[in-house]
Amino acid sequence: MISRLASGWTAHRKSDDFWKRWEKEYLLQLRNFHEVSQPHKRPGKVRIGDIVLQEDRRPRHMWKKARVEELKVGRDGAKRTAVLRGADGGVFIRPIQLVIPLEVDQGGEDVGDH
Repeated sequence: MISRLASGWTAHRKSDDFWKRWEKEYLLQLRNFHEVSQPHKRPGKVRIGDIVLQEDRRPRHMWKKARVEELKVGRDGAKRTAVLRGADGGVFIRPIQLVIPLEVDQGGEDVGDH
């Protein structure tokens, strides 16, 4: 019984360690990549059809993935909000600053500087 508890605890700890490392390394590098690759544009180039992470108040490893359905333009002509479709089929709108493109190229429509 004790060995099962110990092995369960070890598996749980390894899982926690993995997600902490993924959060610290991959997500930060992904965000930094988009900020460095396009320093004058925040956020990185987001296109219709892209798979993105939706930044929110939860820990990074719990951010939800979604697909960009539509990009809305502000009064100044710049892309300001993204209409996203989540894995559960729900549609929601988020500011483009809180949408982080994944490295997966989905061949979406390019969004210009405006």
